Amino acid sequence: MDNINIPKSEEVAERVKVHRKLFFNIFYFRYRELLPSLIMYKTNLENDYINFYKLEYYLRNGQNVVLGFDYYNKLKILGVTNSNYSYLNNPILTKKDIMFFDDVAPADDYKEITYYDNCKSGNFVVLQNKRNTYTSDFTIVSFYTDQLAEISLSRYSVIMQAKINTILKGDIGNETITQIANDMYNGIPYIKTGLEFDPEEQIITIDNNVTEVLANLKKEFNNKLTELNNVIGINTTFTDKESGVTNLELSSNQGYTSANSNVYLSAREEALKKLYLAYGIKIIPYFNNSVRAELMENRENENS
Repeated sequence: MDNINIPKSEEVAERVKVHRKLFFNIFYFRYRELLPSLIMYKTNLENDYINFYKLEYYLRNGQNVVLGFDYYNKLKILGVTNSNYSYLNNPILTKKDIMFFDDVAPADDYKEITYYDNCKSGNFVVLQNKRNTYTSDFTIVSFYTDQLAEISLSRYSVIMQAKINTILKGDIGNETITQIANDMYNGIPYIKTGLEFDPEEQIITIDNNVTEVLANLKKEFNNKLTELNNVIGINTTFTDKESGVTNLELSSNQGYTSANSNVYLSAREEALKKLYLAYGIKIIPYFNNSVRAELMENRENENS
């Protein structure tokens, strides 16, 4: 952004727009980086060809992932189900329901491992992010990030307004007044004036109390961030120490968020159990506590 020829008022407006865009991009793409690492997998496979990060990325994106044996009999991610596929209309997948990643597709008798024959036949399983995935997690993150960006923008705007709490009286084009305004805006702790400058007459201070507004915006930011994390199965309740909220109140939503977390794990475990019954291959999904902790503490730098 070239500020050389931009008037001060337009420069401030541009800063506000750029701030919102930067916040949205940083916050949204940080979640896109972290979400595929939120659930990890343990396996008893000696030769592991499964890219679990890639697996989670597709799942978080709302796609059903096909995990099975390829043409060379290696267990790996084969592809995703076609966009028009529905378990309600066709409970058993076959080769025609899959969009394969590799050029070499398996044989024509390729079909899903199911409980219909106690998992005695079939070549692959289908993992879902949730058993009924209507909206991808990335879409959910985008929705909440848009709201968080507005709150962050409001905070930024209030902070900017806090710097404009003084009216300077003087003639238009008065270089002394202009210099004082620029110095005050840029945070210089002193000003230089001529002998004719009368501070009592030419400086009018406005009582611009922003502390309460910033505190309320901080609280709303944390509430909205908590809501986002709870929706994607991460138990978070952000409160200030002086808020007076009891431990009982803090834990009141843990039943909901624990159940929500289990929705993600159980959807994966359902498919992986079939793989174990068919081939004895054990793959266990679990939450990555370090990533979960980072998301729980992702508080716009403590809203400082």
